[in-house]
Amino acid sequence: MSESANSWLWSYQENRGVDQPTLVRGRSRKTARHLVLGALFSVVVFVASQVSMLFRGGAGLSGFRNYFSPDQLANLAVVVNGAHGNSASVEPFTETGSMVDPHLYLSLLGRVAHWFGFAPLSVYNVAGIGLQILLVVGLSFGFAMITHRSWTAYFGALPYFFGTLGSALTGNWFTSLPSMAIVWGPFGEMFALNSQSAGLAIGALLLTLLLVVTKMRCGARTTAVIATVLGAGLGLLANIDTYSFFAALFFVAYGVAIYALYLGRQRGPVVASATLFILLFVLGGPFASTFGRVTVFALALLPALPGIWLLVIRWRSRCIAPLLAFIVVASPQLLTYVWAIHSGDPFLKFRSVSSAGLDITLVGGLASAAPLLLPLFLILLGGIHRKNAVWIAYSGGSMIAWFLISQNNLWGANQEPYQLWDIGFALIAFTIIPLIIDVALAYRSTGNSPSELHVTPWSRITVKPKWIAFGAGSVIVWTLIAHRILFEPQSGSLRFVIFGLALIAFTAAPIVVDLLLFRDPVPLSSEKVNSTDRWRTAISSLLMVSIGIAGISTSDWYHFYYAQSGATFSLSSPEYVALSRLSPDVTNHELVLTNLCINPAIYKDVTGERVAYYSVGLAWPSRVNAINKIINPKTPSVFTPSELKEAGIGWLVASNTCKNDWKKNFPQLPALVARRHFGISSQFVATLWKF
Repeated sequence: MSESANSWLWSYQENRGVDQPTLVRGRSRKTARHLVLGALFSVVVFVASQVSMLFRGGAGLSGFRNYFSPDQLANLAVVVNGAHGNSASVEPFTETGSMVDPHLYLSLLGRVAHWFGFAPLSVYNVAGIGLQILLVVGLSFGFAMITHRSWTAYFGALPYFFGTLGSALTGNWFTSLPSMAIVWGPFGEMFALNSQSAGLAIGALLLTLLLVVTKMRCGARTTAVIATVLGAGLGLLANIDTYSFFAALFFVAYGVAIYALYLGRQRGPVVASATLFILLFVLGGPFASTFGRVTVFALALLPALPGIWLLVIRWRSRCIAPLLAFIVVASPQLLTYVWAIHSGDPFLKFRSVSSAGLDITLVGGLASAAPLLLPLFLILLGGIHRKNAVWIAYSGGSMIAWFLISQNNLWGANQEPYQLWDIGFALIAFTIIPLIIDVALAYRSTGNSPSELHVTPWSRITVKPKWIAFGAGSVIVWTLIAHRILFEPQSGSLRFVIFGLALIAFTAAPIVVDLLLFRDPVPLSSEKVNSTDRWRTAISSLLMVSIGIAGISTSDWYHFYYAQSGATFSLSSPEYVALSRLSPDVTNHELVLTNLCINPAIYKDVTGERVAYYSVGLAWPSRVNAINKIINPKTPSVFTPSELKEAGIGWLVASNTCKNDWKKNFPQLPALVARRHFGISSQFVATLWKF
């Protein structure tokens, strides 16, 4: 480990009577050991908390997560197409039309499956879980570098346990709002293993890297290189997931802007930012009506421009490389979107309208955000008092960015505000822990108080009224949670034991932290305690409440764990094995229609054939209206040969696993091509027909 690396980890410690090179080498080995062990511990916790629930269902990594499965099966279809050699930007089920949504991550997984001959589902699961393990390791190392304390590496998996107080408020692992919006913690956002979870993992790593380089105060050249990496990373997100890209961009832009505004200490840029912020809510609606609801997101970044301009003046030519990296890497997706808008893509018009009306209500949003809002407020208070630019920039930038993206219905965009609320919650959860630790340790009581003060001896510590009040409140809330979750059919005694331990742990932990860190200083003379100690009291009280509410929010994860226990299904059941054996008999690119016994999305993912089906919110096929007449008929009808030909349908697969007389839908019976028996004593049969 280099000397510079040791400087950020150990500069806060005193060297007393020990040879410096020997001390550095010893600390280097100890630090490296803590970092590695902390990262390994965090990975084990992550695996136990996120993955083990799947293995109880028997499917493990070979099973598909039954978690909003229609959307995830559509994502897997992109991987399946790539595995079969088709990486074109097309609607994944029919392989026609175009796909405007970012899908670089899924296409890459498909190419990997194609190059190495892996099963698409295995690549999908392994890559998704592997990327999140990389996130946990990155957070572990990042926490240690931000706080300058290697033991914080053991907290790398902790962000996955934050919840939105759904268990306390509604008795569920999520919170349903009156607008039909649903909000949940990072565990719910990352569980799908789709493009959005991949984008979130990359975005969280980028934000952590930004905090690391800011806290370490690297040299100009190193900072420029890392800034270029950040710019390229943000650009990459544009090609992976739209909402993760918007959220990460807003967090970086407003965090950097507030950092520059604070360091600049100029009234003009601050007034300009405030004015642009107000104008956004006035002009955003008309701008969206003229240029589109998604385009207005660019307008929402203008309030950050004065701060970013100050940074450009300070960095000058060193800003060119990060900006160019961002533009170049993001340009493929941005140009695709601009061209689709210019050509009047009907899917984008539908998507912008269908995404509206899912806003976050004020009361519900604030209550669900409490586990993170209180710590953000804590960091902001500490930053204002200590004049710490990083704390102010992180907390202030996060609050503004989160507010803007999750309330985008107020300034014209109106694009699934609840989705962006969830993503913002996750990004803050993944990055806030080292800042909380930083503030807490900065305000801890030590023996280095002013000469007129000293730390209260352990023997003189008495029970504080705030401990009693906090303990009583914690018991009441946890009892409410237990009543809503435990007193239901088939709630085993083990759950009562777990909740009893949670009650003890999350009631005692904040009090113990307060006791260890914030033993109140007492005056040695008649002089009064100074203002710093009043700030310490405020910070300590807010920290205790923040830890308590965060602890309560973890009951959401507990509920989620049991709700998703064994929630997987196999794509290699006897029925779909039989259907895959029929696939080689499909001899052209005409679409395959499935009867009601067969899920067309699963059929696509199992066989890779072009299916008469599509996910309405992902992409549209070229013959969308004709296909709709077949797969979504308004009334039961008979499909004529001309209607099937217009939709591009030339095949039909059927299974007799359910009561469905599909033959009555066709005036002329198609020709039987092949059949495959399956099930016990081959009582079921899958058949392929040609129109």
